[in-house]
Amino acid sequence: MPTWGLQEVGRDPGPGAAVLYGTTREFLERLGIDSVDDLAPLGDFVPDASVVEALERGLRINDDPGAVSVEDTSASPTD
Repeated sequence: MPTWGLQEVGRDPGPGAAVLYGTTREFLERLGIDSVDDLAPLGDFVPDASVVEALERGLRINDDPGAVSVEDTSASPTD
């Protein structure tokens, strides 16, 4: 990770104590902005809840190899 753009500003108190980072003045200058307030809102890059739910469904592991999911309409049960 480039040290010129980020600096550790704290730790999350939760499990794992994740490192919390902040930007440096040099980072803002290289982006050509004066403040983090000039950055695009993070919400513009977060997918809609329905997209997240669809991704979660696609990542679930089914322990029964013969089971057919509700979304899988092309599969046919085996005899």
